[in-house]
Amino acid sequence: MSEETQSNKPNTDKASVSFPNRRSTWRASMDALTYLHGLSKKPELKIRQSDRITGAALIVATTASISCLLLHKLDGFNLQLMGLCDFFLGVSLIVYVCNRLGVLTALPPRQAVLTWQLIQAFTFVGVFITVNAAIFLSLLLSLLAISHIHIPYRLP
Repeated sequence: MSEETQSNKPNTDKASVSFPNRRSTWRASMDALTYLHGLSKKPELKIRQSDRITGAALIVATTASISCLLLHKLDGFNLQLMGLCDFFLGVSLIVYVCNRLGVLTALPPRQAVLTWQLIQAFTFVGVFITVNAAIFLSLLLSLLAISHIHIPYRLP
């Protein structure tokens, strides 16, 4: 083969193929967050009143649930209050998500699938954080319980 035909042949070596327009994962994530933050500031972007209400309800429910966890010293009605806050948070989450899932039908197929995959990914991230927080707290509580055990010395 001559040099001329070799230079016109596309390079199919996998190691040498690059994507010059592709950003790093972290840069793409930061650009997406900056883009969404900029969109939220645009006055021409119409937001339904029900979306504002469910967003506010979600913030109130989350704040109430965290407050119940932090103010655990209030005996008497703490379990009932925590149950009520947890119920309110669960209902708020369900309504919040259901109000926004309809937008997937307005997206082109590729964007709808990618958006659904993002929803699934963040669901798994939430499960991961919850499981690891529970493991960490249970280990912490078991270590604290062991360190506070007082065994009295008995003479035979």
